[in-house]
Amino acid sequence: DPGLWPPAVRDDANVVYVSLGEIHSAIDIPDRDLGMFQEWHMGTREWYLDRRRSWLDIVKMIFFTADGVIRFGVFSSPYGERQGFAPDRVFKFWLSNEGRKRLLARLHRDRGELIERRDDFWYYTYRCKYHLLANCNNFVGAALQEAGLPIRESLSVELRPLAWQLRRCLRFQEEAWARGLQATESVGPPGVE
Repeated sequence: DPGLWPPAVRDDANVVYVSLGEIHSAIDIPDRDLGMFQEWHMGTREWYLDRRRSWLDIVKMIFFTADGVIRFGVFSSPYGERQGFAPDRVFKFWLSNEGRKRLLARLHRDRGELIERRDDFWYYTYRCKYHLLANCNNFVGAALQEAGLPIRESLSVELRPLAWQLRRCLRFQEEAWARGLQATESVGPPGVE
């Protein structure tokens, strides 16, 4: 959405980090009041609260739905940085003010009732069921799409298509700013023809 993204100005208060692990993705957004990062994850109750991650539980997700849970925390650095992810697995996008508002509104709209607080995280119900076609990657894709990035939630089911879309957005973001910089440089100082 050209009215939302990419913004004309890079404001480090309006960034979003997307971290891609081996089987999981998450979003981090600077919290302006705390000077830290809000970290948003989505998974299943079995994984986050019951601590069950057996292959049987994973295979069940292919055929059945599960209760979704949003895991939220506030940290001094983005998730991918804290986990030591390779630089090509952490994506940084600048947002417009409106894009940031829409992204946060989407994340909060998906968040249900507080379940509990544990291990530096707050756990909330997710308003939808978790299943193979509605997973953490869709959660991330939907939030970015809401912010104006050309990400399709429906194409974000698996990490490879999500990563491809994120790399494409990085290229587009850099090209847009390069075009803007060239336009600014070509104008020259006032009074010079």
